Amino acid sequence: MHRTPPANHLDARHYCRGMNAVPLEPRLGRQNPTVAEVKLEGQPVHIRTRANAEHWSADLWWRHLSPYISTAAIRAGLSANSVSLIMVACGWAAALSLLTGSWWGALLAVFFAHAQMLIDAADGEVARWRRTMSPRGIFIDRLAHTTTESFMPLCFGIGWGLAHPDQVWQGVAGGAVLAMFVLINKSVNDAVAVSRAYAGLGKLPDTQAAGTPKPGLVATARRAARLLPLHRLYHSVEQSHLYFVAMLISLAVPAVWGWTLVALVAITPLVVVGHVASVWQSSRLTAS
Repeated sequence: MHRTPPANHLDARHYCRGMNAVPLEPRLGRQNPTVAEVKLEGQPVHIRTRANAEHWSADLWWRHLSPYISTAAIRAGLSANSVSLIMVACGWAAALSLLTGSWWGALLAVFFAHAQMLIDAADGEVARWRRTMSPRGIFIDRLAHTTTESFMPLCFGIGWGLAHPDQVWQGVAGGAVLAMFVLINKSVNDAVAVSRAYAGLGKLPDTQAAGTPKPGLVATARRAARLLPLHRLYHSVEQSHLYFVAMLISLAVPAVWGWTLVALVAITPLVVVGHVASVWQSSRLTAS
C-alpha cells in the first residue's frame, strides 16, 4: 500500500528509510547544527521505541545528554566511526578498571560502562545527522559490545586472582569460563541475524512480539524467569553494577567477591540454555 510522504523534510527522511527507498546522499553542509536539530534527526521514534536495542538507562539519562555529545562531535568534524572508537575505548577501560581488584576500580568500571552507553547513543546520532550509516559503523558497534561484555568478567576474575596470590589460577580460570559463556550467550543473537540473512529473510523487527516464544513450556519458563531477570546481568552496565556491589560488600565480608564469581559461573550456562530454547521456540527463525 502506497502512502504519501510527510511534507516535513525531516519526517520525509525517516519515511524514506522506513520504506527502504534509495539511500540519501551524505550531508555536506550544516556543520554547526543546534542540539535540538541533532536530537530531532538523531532520535527518531523507531529508534527510541526499540524493545531490545534501547537500554533501560536511555530514558533515565543518557538519551537526554547524548545530543550534546553528538552536536559537539559534529561541530568538531568527527565522523560517526571516530565516535564509535571512543565508545570502544570506554568499554575496554571499564573492563581494565576491574583488574585493580578494588572497590574504587569497580566504581570506575561503573563510570566507564555508562560512558560507553552515552557514546553509543551519540555515534548513532552523528551517523544519522551526517547520513553516513554504514556496515563499518555497525561492525565497530558490535565489536565494542562483544569485547566489553566478555572482557569484564575475565578482568573481574583476574582481579580476584591478583588480590589472592595463592589462588591466582582459580580467579583466572573462573573469569575465563564466565567470559566464554558470556560470549556464547552474546553470539546467540548474532547467530539469529546471520541465519536469517543466509535464509534470505529480512531483518527481524526489534519488538517484544518477535522474541516471544510460542505458547508452551519454554514460554512459561521465560515468564517465570522475568521475576529474576538473570539474562540482564551480562550487559556491561549491569555487570559493572554487580561487580561494584560485590566488591563493596567484600570490604566487610571478603568471601562475597569470590562467591559472586562462583555463582555467575554456575548460573550462566543455565541462562545460555534458556536463551537458545527461547530463540528456537520463537518466530525469530521463521519467515513469519
